[in-house]
Amino acid sequence: MKIFDFLGNIRIKTNEQNKTEIEFIKKDISQSLEYKLTAYYLAISYIKAAIKNASLKIYDGKTEIKDHLYFLWNKRPNPNENIVYFKDKLLDELFTKGEVLVVPVKNNLYIADSYSLEEGSTKENIFYDIYIGEDYIYKKKAQDVFFFKLEQQEIKRFLFSMFNDYDDIVSSAIDSFIETNGVKYKLKINNVDIGSKTDSAKYNKFINDSLKPFLSSKKGILPEYEDYNLQRFDTTQRGNATDILSLKKDAFETAAEAFHIPVGLLYGNVTNTNDLITSFLTFSVKPILEMICSEIDSKFYTEDEIKRGMKTQFEYTDIIFKDMFLISDKLEKILSSGIENIDGIREKLGELPRNTKSSKTYWMTKNFGPIDEVLNSSESTEGGDDSEQKVLRLGTERE
Repeated sequence: MKIFDFLGNIRIKTNEQNKTEIEFIKKDISQSLEYKLTAYYLAISYIKAAIKNASLKIYDGKTEIKDHLYFLWNKRPNPNENIVYFKDKLLDELFTKGEVLVVPVKNNLYIADSYSLEEGSTKENIFYDIYIGEDYIYKKKAQDVFFFKLEQQEIKRFLFSMFNDYDDIVSSAIDSFIETNGVKYKLKINNVDIGSKTDSAKYNKFINDSLKPFLSSKKGILPEYEDYNLQRFDTTQRGNATDILSLKKDAFETAAEAFHIPVGLLYGNVTNTNDLITSFLTFSVKPILEMICSEIDSKFYTEDEIKRGMKTQFEYTDIIFKDMFLISDKLEKILSSGIENIDGIREKLGELPRNTKSSKTYWMTKNFGPIDEVLNSSESTEGGDDSEQKVLRLGTERE
């Protein structure tokens, strides 16, 4: 059993005399780095969960299209993997290695397990010796593959620091904790004849047969011989877990800073959730999604297609759980201000569109519009029922 559980809580048993007892401690590098590793995996798990929920939209100007590229990046990239597993693998490679190579093969997408890169200052980069499982590809030009590279130096420094800075610090804190909380005894023996073989044998027998089993067992009886006196050391300053817990706090805050994640999310705080999620999506998730879209656009579309409006874009609203009954007031404002039509709102809620004329129409209440039109409308309806909501139909397409 480790001194830490998965979330970094210290496992200590306390008896009725408030004496601390460590059950077991495995002192190795992985144990010393457990706090930082826990913070690391918590951080990337949040990012991976968000990105896996974001669907990739493809636009040709103002029109959303669902072509083969849409199918690859939203449903099944290849016959052996679904998109959830594919994204999970892609992000693991991206965070552990800092880069990941995605190779199109026969209209499918595969993540390369290994490759060699020949970079050219003014020439196109070439990828050699590409392995996808046991399959081998001799070379691919940069324009024929998707190469995603993580340029966030904070994350790289964080990974390096896990193996450089915290090993000695945490080991020292654990050693100090054990030293101050461990139970120590002294055995006082009077009138021992050091040169006597008989006394020496008697002493060794007492140590091996009586004292050691007594100290290692939770309960036991120690025979007391004349001239033998076992005394417990009186520790005036009892140690506590403050130093170790402060290392946990430092590890979580460092990880939050490196991954641009609010530290409250790593601790699981539920206060100010909306603000935390907004900050998380803006500074942690969005840069990665934009990097992915930029690489896809630059490799999949020509210059003329990009100028025409062809592009990819992740749908950020897919990431956040939405309950239509909790946000109905906000949905009403979106609909009544002409920002989105009924079908558009339904799709963002994960519902199927109705595909009717009225559901595709954009609507706006009469209190929105140029001031002259609003005043004229108010005068023409004077004397009517003011409680009725007046609605203008804007048409099925926005200008």
